Amino acid sequence: MLKHFYNKIKNHLPLISLLSLPAVSLFIFGLYQLTTPSPLVLGLGVISKFIVEALFILLLISVLNILGVKNKFILAGFFFLYFALISADFVLLAYFKERFGIKYLHTMSGANYDFIFSPTAIKLFIALGLVSYIPIKFLHKKTDKKNSLKLFIMGFVLIFIFTYFAPVKICKNFNKIQTFYANLLLQPSPVYILQSTFDKKPDYKTYKNLKDMPKNIQNTAKKFNIFNAQNTPQKNNQNFERIILLTTEAMSAKFFSKYNKNIPSEASSTLDYFANNYPTTILKRTTLSTLYGLSVIFNSHPNVPMSTTTNYPNSFVKILADRGFKTTFIRGAREDYMDEDKLFKQAGFSKIYGENYFKKQKEYKDSIAFWGLTDRKLFEFTVDYLKKNKNKKTFTQILTVDTHIPLGRPDYLTQKYPEIKDEKTKKYYNKQTLVSAFHKHDYDLKLFYDSLISENILDDKTLFIITSDHPFFANAGTEKLFKPYKEIYDDVPIIFISKQNIGKLTQQENISQLDIAPTILDLLHIKIPQGYFGKSLLDNQPRTLFDMKESYILIKNQENQQIIPLNTTKKDEKNIIDLIHSYME
Repeated sequence: MLKHFYNKIKNHLPLISLLSLPAVSLFIFGLYQLTTPSPLVLGLGVISKFIVEALFILLLISVLNILGVKNKFILAGFFFLYFALISADFVLLAYFKERFGIKYLHTMSGANYDFIFSPTAIKLFIALGLVSYIPIKFLHKKTDKKNSLKLFIMGFVLIFIFTYFAPVKICKNFNKIQTFYANLLLQPSPVYILQSTFDKKPDYKTYKNLKDMPKNIQNTAKKFNIFNAQNTPQKNNQNFERIILLTTEAMSAKFFSKYNKNIPSEASSTLDYFANNYPTTILKRTTLSTLYGLSVIFNSHPNVPMSTTTNYPNSFVKILADRGFKTTFIRGAREDYMDEDKLFKQAGFSKIYGENYFKKQKEYKDSIAFWGLTDRKLFEFTVDYLKKNKNKKTFTQILTVDTHIPLGRPDYLTQKYPEIKDEKTKKYYNKQTLVSAFHKHDYDLKLFYDSLISENILDDKTLFIITSDHPFFANAGTEKLFKPYKEIYDDVPIIFISKQNIGKLTQQENISQLDIAPTILDLLHIKIPQGYFGKSLLDNQPRTLFDMKESYILIKNQENQQIIPLNTTKKDEKNIIDLIHSYME
């Protein structure tokens, strides 16, 4: 059969081999993004990927021939779309260390994508067009429908068999994590997206307390030391009546000179000052993208689809609202992006301000460009809002936009910023890069902080928290500033600014964004819900990190690290999946 199949496809081999190379490159890049592969996993993985992708391309060509598509421009158009999906995979692996799946398809509606008309994006589209057309032009061999149907049937059978018996599968006993990632990247991009779209997800279960949960979930929770968060003895003398939570878009530790000596001190002087003079620690990410990161912060639960579907049952924002806090979300981007205005109201916010509102305000409408209102004007609005509500109990969350990926704000309008004087690095700050955007954000943050002080907003009843919605992995155009790579660069700092002594924060390895909600409630002397996966950062108990992806979850604690597919059939792994699909009211 194999010899017969080879004779059938040998005329197509040059074409399908050439068209397979971008996907093989994606495999190598993705494997290094997700893990550090051994030569064995890398070698067998590349062979496996090449065969799977070549067979997939053969199936595409066969289908097009069966459908009677003969025009080479139309054929190239189909492969342009195919390579566009591969490019999306490249981008997401670079930015978020995740493959492009249904989660990110949801983010594509309603955003500002003007950057696709940038010279860089246009060059990419031209390159994709050439990569699609030139091989079709010179290497495509016409095949009649009958032979194309035979090729499709044989190719389908072989790709089905090979996917389950690929050479890289034998590495499982050698290194489970590396092999898992290799198999994750083995699927062609269109197949992965379709599978993530139609995969059946486990059902959500609701329980009133831990005792109501099945024994397997209780035992699993105990094993990972969750559902036992406790309030800690507090050193602050009085309750906070004003909480300001700043979630800076895409902020990672690597943008602080304190953690990355390649960053000039003048570029992060404000953030470094806060980190050096106030309680600070470094959090592991538990999910990525803005909505997902914020949802984890609100609900202290790694399963964001469950949190949004069930209206954030344990959101700390709801808890504050129930205790008389006026809860407000202030953001630079549109309020209704991805229906986040509705979702954040479900999370407990009574009022949401965003670009749609600011467009109607005389003093702000001319400060909107790129993804939304500039950070400086957003901070000015926040100061004005806090002044007007100074005598009320308020929880105010701020989400900035100037440091939005991929390269930060391209247009600061009439706003002026100090230049970086450091000779070694100023070239990176004199053009549009994310490090330049963070330098400007750092300066705007200083202006914001100074205003809070001068307006006497940052008094002894105010708690100002600085953290991020998610970190950022890519370093487009500034790679030298992040070498040699350190794991801390992928983590998120959190800083607690207060005139009161709030105590010492734990520095444990697996503290994460799951710990933000319980910490805020702990500092306010409010009982922490039993259903939280996280614990107060003032509590030194050991943690388990739950980092939930599209189709799997990464679990890490002091003992080990494991990866579990959401569709696992193993009993002990299913117990963990049941756990993360459960919540307590």
